Amino acid sequence: MIITQRKAGTVTTAPLQSLAQGSMFWRPDHIEPSAWLDHLPLLFWLMEAMAPQRCVTLGARRGSPHTAFCQGTGRLGLDAECLLVADDEDDLGAEIHAMADRRYGAIARRLNAAPRRAAKQIEPGSVDVLALDVSASDADMEDILDRWLSRVSERGIVLIPGINRREPGCVAHEHFAALQSTYRSLTFHHGDGLGILVVGERPAELIETLLSRWNAPTAARTVREVFARLGRGCADQALAEAQTARLRDSSNRLDQVSKEREAKEAEVSELQARLRDREAYLDELESDKLHLAEEISDARSQVQALEAELRHANIQLAERDASIQTRFEEIATLTRMAEERDAAYQQLQQAQSNERQQWESERSALMGELAELRQLPPNVEPAQTESRCRELEAALKERDENIATRFKELAILTRMLEEKDAEIAALKGEPGDIEPEEAYTTPAVSSSPESLSDEASPRSGVRAATAASRWALGRFSFGTERDKRKERRRLRRKREEALAELEASEWFDAQWYLQQYPDIASDTRYSTNPALHYLKFGGFEGRNPSPHFDSEGYLEAYPDVAMTEINPLLHFIRDGIKEGRSPRP
Repeated sequence: MIITQRKAGTVTTAPLQSLAQGSMFWRPDHIEPSAWLDHLPLLFWLMEAMAPQRCVTLGARRGSPHTAFCQGTGRLGLDAECLLVADDEDDLGAEIHAMADRRYGAIARRLNAAPRRAAKQIEPGSVDVLALDVSASDADMEDILDRWLSRVSERGIVLIPGINRREPGCVAHEHFAALQSTYRSLTFHHGDGLGILVVGERPAELIETLLSRWNAPTAARTVREVFARLGRGCADQALAEAQTARLRDSSNRLDQVSKEREAKEAEVSELQARLRDREAYLDELESDKLHLAEEISDARSQVQALEAELRHANIQLAERDASIQTRFEEIATLTRMAEERDAAYQQLQQAQSNERQQWESERSALMGELAELRQLPPNVEPAQTESRCRELEAALKERDENIATRFKELAILTRMLEEKDAEIAALKGEPGDIEPEEAYTTPAVSSSPESLSDEASPRSGVRAATAASRWALGRFSFGTERDKRKERRRLRRKREEALAELEASEWFDAQWYLQQYPDIASDTRYSTNPALHYLKFGGFEGRNPSPHFDSEGYLEAYPDVAMTEINPLLHFIRDGIKEGRSPRP
């Protein structure tokens, strides 16, 4: 195909193949989805066709043409300046310049100013290629163009991307159409479209050639198709690189997932080991519970025996109290008798003294008579008096001994009473409020891993072990004994209330539950109260209370319920129905 070429006022013909340049087939150093991606081969061709001395990019967006200008200048060995105009408020501008500076060195430059204000810093007629890299909906586009058109050289061009975009707010096509009436132009419609305004009066030779044949439909269509195919190659390359990056990310993620899986498997193994240890511990607790039950039974027997002894001791104490009272009465009687005897003894002594004085006087009176009457028998009256006194003294002594004996007996009885009081006080000091063994032990999880339902997940046993502690009425290491008993009563009351709610609910079928799970039906502890088993363990082991409610599905579908560790059916009855949750998610 032949095209017309105008040169120095003359019109010649030139083959269309003369427009071909090697730069059209360059592989871009930097590919990123943008409005410029499909037009990178055209930019390279313009760089080779024009050999510009200054290329200016206004604005900074992803896939900026600034890197393409730098690549073309470097590969063509041009003595040119590639200038990026963007201020510090645009972080992307600093990133693009840093990347271009690392790769192309002094070729890449940056003017730290907004595109509107930067025009005054560039001398007029010094820009050969002006690329407008602002949004197609930027309201300042017209003002920017007005300020910069005077800076374009006599061989310069202006590149406006996005002229195909017609959505509301996009004004690039409007400004380009308005300038087409003033300047010659070239339009490329692949991608988002690119408009080229030939502002200079003396464009490069190949640009002039292309302009001269642009109105020929066949030539324009051929050129557009060539650059469209080359642009699609860049887009395909970007897509391939993106897919490669995604594949690399997927591979990295796969490796990460594999590592996470190994870690999870190790964690599952550890949890299984901990579960086995916990089950062994629960078995030990069950054994300890049996031993404690035996000890409590023995302790109750001992308490009963001590209570019987205490009753017997109380009876003996009452008898001894009565005996002591009798002794006191006897002592009082003896004391009264002793006092009477003392008075009689005093009277006897006084009488004896009087008699003795009388006898002495009589004796003195009769000494002479005795002397005269030696042959006469002695007077026997004093001897009778002394005998009487000795008899009285003997009687008083006997009474004193009896009183002393009574006091000794009283002391012995008092000591025995004190000993019994001490013994009774010691017996009363023993703890009398012994709770049943169940009040001090944490109930073990009833179901072993072998008895769990087939549908139960590996976490069901862990949930059951964790939830069982919610109803444990075990020992409390805090507070006084009164506080502990109060807390145990509170937990027992909560469990009874929850149990009553389950049994009254239409969602729990006790007969169906026992038929569905024979291991519960054969368990003597829960066969008579299946609702208690479901409340403590079944709901967390994946067992269903009836064919109308899925425990495991409910916990899996609503992780917020699983985090609260509340029985799934109990939550559904209390809150789930009002919240519109499904019983079989």
